[in-house]
Amino acid sequence: MVTYNKGIDIGVGSYVTVGTEVILVKRPTDLAPALRQREKPVVIESLEIQRSFKRYLLLESLAKLLLIGWLAHLLSGVVQKGIEKDYRIDATVWHEWG
Repeated sequence: MVTYNKGIDIGVGSYVTVGTEVILVKRPTDLAPALRQREKPVVIESLEIQRSFKRYLLLESLAKLLLIGWLAHLLSGVVQKGIEKDYRIDATVWHEWG
């Protein structure tokens, strides 16, 4: 197997194997440096690292969805205020009875 460390500075005694096809990661401390390079795909061999990385990806996608939802809510409020101003109506959900 041909190994090289182009763009990867992970130190001595690391358990990261850099081959011609993929980068194998076996320890949690070696995941970040392996992901910093963009030339080769990264294969995570440890189940513990896989679980934590999947959790991170899930949280990242949820954060994007929350941001999109918040922006949609904000935009709908702006549109509602514009309609209220143009048509001089009260478009609130709550109604003053009495």
